[in-house]
Amino acid sequence: MKKLDIDKTATNDWLQASRQGHVILMRAGRPVAVVTNVDGLDEEQVELGMSAEFWRMIEERRQQPTVPLEEVKRRLGMAKQTHRTADESQ
Repeated sequence: MKKLDIDKTATNDWLQASRQGHVILMRAGRPVAVVTNVDGLDEEQVELGMSAEFWRMIEERRQQPTVPLEEVKRRLGMAKQTHRTADESQ
């Protein structure tokens, strides 16, 4: 993680440095912001990745018991069904 003085470096320098990892922007020796590279992500991914509420929900769901795929299929009435083509159903 790199630290840059916000008053002594240009915005482009922050962006270039963020390609290597997180950049902490400092002012008067104190952190004021973090710059993170988000290339390859869309806006929704960035927003959810930064959402404490979203990550809280994920952690809650991870604590819940899982349901096996066969049970899901059974509940949906899909157990042992075969897919038929349009020609086969006529």
